[in-house]
Amino acid sequence: MLRGLYMAGCGMMAEAARNDVVANNLANVNTTGFKKDNVALRAFPELLIRRINDKGDLNPLTGLLEVTGNNDPSLSEALAAMLAGNPPIVGTLNTGTLVDEVRTFYDNGVYRATGRKLDLAIAGEGMLVVETLNGERYTRNGALLLTPEGRLVTGEGYQVLGQNGPITIDPAGYNEEELLIKENGALYLNGEWVEQLRVVTFPDYTQLRKQGDSLFYLMEDAAIQPEVVAQPQIQSGFLEQANVNPERNGKAN
Repeated sequence: MLRGLYMAGCGMMAEAARNDVVANNLANVNTTGFKKDNVALRAFPELLIRRINDKGDLNPLTGLLEVTGNNDPSLSEALAAMLAGNPPIVGTLNTGTLVDEVRTFYDNGVYRATGRKLDLAIAGEGMLVVETLNGERYTRNGALLLTPEGRLVTGEGYQVLGQNGPITIDPAGYNEEELLIKENGALYLNGEWVEQLRVVTFPDYTQLRKQGDSLFYLMEDAAIQPEVVAQPQIQSGFLEQANVNPERNGKAN
């Protein structure tokens, strides 16, 4: 009975974790650059069950087999095994389920046209690099802003990094009509080169972790380093929506 209660409790905890993940996916369905999560479950080791209490009643049964002429080999082998002290296997019993990992899916979301030049979507692989108080972070949220001081930042205020450091644009000469952001991430203002966006990718995305605000960071013990994307595919005037389909209960598109 206690085993059954433990199994039921494990199942409820695993389902609660799955519901939390689905709820978070649905809550971020309109978050630019959000990547959905999914819960991977695994079972505890199964318990092998044997018939161990039948040994004392075997002699009458074997005698009955001889009298009735029952020559079923499987039954005879089972009885012989029990007489020898090796009870036959009845089967296995599941001992519960637990959460193995919460896995993030990095497939691209739908791209929505905005017509605003500082709205950027990465059509291919890669992430933008931003500077935070805790170090570099990575994001697919390209809804960028220009501060009065000319710093190019995310909506949360994190400064966007280029190949040579934080990107700044002279606010005195800034005119969105004269701003050009090419597909390779190069920024031009009034026909003059300003900087090139730093876009990176990772050999193993499973070593990334979420921080919030559509930001990701590498695990402290990660065995990989970000790699610069030589030819990124940046689309100015577009934003990448979350890769969550609310009609499928928070599953990916």
